[in-house]
Amino acid sequence: MGEFRGELWQSAERAGRIPPGRGPLYTRRVLPTRLPEKRVCLMASGVPRRSIDRTYERVIRGVCLPPLPDRHLRHARLGPEGHHGSTGIFRHDVITRARAHSLCHPRAVVGYWAAAACHGLVYWADEAPVVLLTGTSKQGSMASVGRAGPPADSNRPVLRPLPSGLRTVRPDLAFPDLRVVDAPTAAVQCLTTILSGKQSWSVPYVEGLSPEHVRAVQFIDAFLQCTWVTVRQIVGAARGKVDAITVRRLCALADPGFGAESPRETVLRLVVRNELADGVAWRTQVTVDLGTTSTRPDIACPELKIALYYDGAHHAAEETTDTDFRLFQKLRDIGWEAVRVNSAALEERTEMMESIRNAIARAGRRWGRQPE
Repeated sequence: MGEFRGELWQSAERAGRIPPGRGPLYTRRVLPTRLPEKRVCLMASGVPRRSIDRTYERVIRGVCLPPLPDRHLRHARLGPEGHHGSTGIFRHDVITRARAHSLCHPRAVVGYWAAAACHGLVYWADEAPVVLLTGTSKQGSMASVGRAGPPADSNRPVLRPLPSGLRTVRPDLAFPDLRVVDAPTAAVQCLTTILSGKQSWSVPYVEGLSPEHVRAVQFIDAFLQCTWVTVRQIVGAARGKVDAITVRRLCALADPGFGAESPRETVLRLVVRNELADGVAWRTQVTVDLGTTSTRPDIACPELKIALYYDGAHHAAEETTDTDFRLFQKLRDIGWEAVRVNSAALEERTEMMESIRNAIARAGRRWGRQPE
């Protein structure tokens, strides 16, 4: 599978299979190596019909995928080959489905979540239908694909009218004719489905915010990581499509430092957003010098020397746990308060908030700043 920032990942980036973005490689999607082909083209190239039927995978009617390589292992994260292990009711990831539909609808423009995935979004898109913007009449319903179950044919795309003057790009080097709405447009299209409840996922409770707004901020954070789009571009593209006050509030809650590298980090930042006194603030991408090494907390308050870390699944490894222990000892030696948080603490957060508030109080007494 290869590790993030390892040779396999760097090779995928050099090959143009990882869309450009400001975040590290694991915040950006790896486009799949298996490319869909029309069945008639396979037969015309000499592939026997029996071989296609026995070894190829059907994506949609008339379009197939070559067999998985023997070395391939399914996993939940997007690996160097771009294969994904969680696609909801769909058999294939959204990029593979979008590519397949483009073979049958060559003049269509890919929009919404499939477009966001083409721009590099890792999360949520694989469980969404492919939306094609075409000159034909409206067909299908995005609301028909949800928790209630798949529609009669979940492989069919959702067709929407093609607006005039739509800005498009061609980000997929393996499918250079595949047109996709530009990144700001894709962001706004996805936000409309989140705010309307058509696209949803489980989120922890955050005081003062609806689940739809928490999801929207998570999406904006993730999209800022995987692309070079800016908050200003999203606000501009949302004009006339999303309530202006709502979109500005959501963008204000997003991470201005582009440091939320996972949806859970976004939730952590939203949960603690009002815990500090006036005059100090949480920041991301803060580097703390530890002498022989350095660390970058997920969220930090440099003025009070408070560091919050969200522990993902990889922190459970024995080697990582030992490294984290030494790191926290060094932080304490130079006067920093460090608090570790995991998914269980976010769900049942009484103890977590007590630890964070105690850390803030100790730091406040030390540096003469008390929270209100």
